[in-house]
Amino acid sequence: MTQSSRPRTARVARRAVSGVSRPSPADAAPPRIAGDVSNAPAESPDALPNLTKYLSTAGAASRRHAAELIKDGHVSVNGEVCVDPSVRIAPRDRVTLDGRAVRPVREYVYVMLHKPRGYVCTAEDPHAPKKALDLIDLPGVRLVSAGRLDKNSEGLILFSNDGAWIEQLTHPRHGTRKTYQVTTDRPLSSVDIRLLTTTGVQNDGETLRALSIRSEAPGRYIFILGEGKNREIRRMMESLDNRTRRLKRIAVGGLRLGGLPMGQWRKLSPSEAQLALSSNPSDNRPTGSETRSKSGQKKWSQRSESNR
Repeated sequence: MTQSSRPRTARVARRAVSGVSRPSPADAAPPRIAGDVSNAPAESPDALPNLTKYLSTAGAASRRHAAELIKDGHVSVNGEVCVDPSVRIAPRDRVTLDGRAVRPVREYVYVMLHKPRGYVCTAEDPHAPKKALDLIDLPGVRLVSAGRLDKNSEGLILFSNDGAWIEQLTHPRHGTRKTYQVTTDRPLSSVDIRLLTTTGVQNDGETLRALSIRSEAPGRYIFILGEGKNREIRRMMESLDNRTRRLKRIAVGGLRLGGLPMGQWRKLSPSEAQLALSSNPSDNRPTGSETRSKSGQKKWSQRSESNR
């Protein structure tokens, strides 16, 4: 085979894996492929997942976090560090994250945990003495948390190896609702509640706003948020010169924590995983429809079954 007749994907691959050099203008149009796919089964390069999507669908991280891991040099393809999230991954390619192999998921797993106070949700902190993930005993399954609860908060936290599901739960554009029981140091006035649910408050350059706040008793409230910013409710209270004494998440979408004991976990059924994507935190019974009305929403129950 002459040099001019070599497969374009292979030439692009050798430059793409390092993530440092860039293809020449003549090679810029086709998608960049990590490995030599000249002897692989015929498949359009456009059908191959990019590295970010590959990590996400393999359950290694959410799509946003996967892009950060790639750019920070934690990911290697075929033995070489790759910092380019757009690299296409062919079936033969070997992908590792911090030296651990990342492979396509054969079965999606969805887990609910009742996180106690004192545990952190991050799995990356080697110095954290108590990690929420350590409470879940599922050997051989690589789980990622769908969002976080800070160390001093408790309640419902979800884990999965389904990166696309996690993306639906955590990305702000989807607006998945989270419901919290909140106990404050002093009662909120009607003016406070109106402010927090209309214009919101400014804190560290961000606007913090609740979708709704319902009083259960003086100093005890139900907050519903549509975007989970870092320590959002605690920061709201600080902006009002108040303090959060206790914060417990009791629902994500339509999926409620229910009577799951603190520190315990259980697997979710496909219909329960779907319920977390719904907007009504009323109970844990699946509705008649297994899909959300928004276009592009996946049928998670069918998707899970197809990966068994």
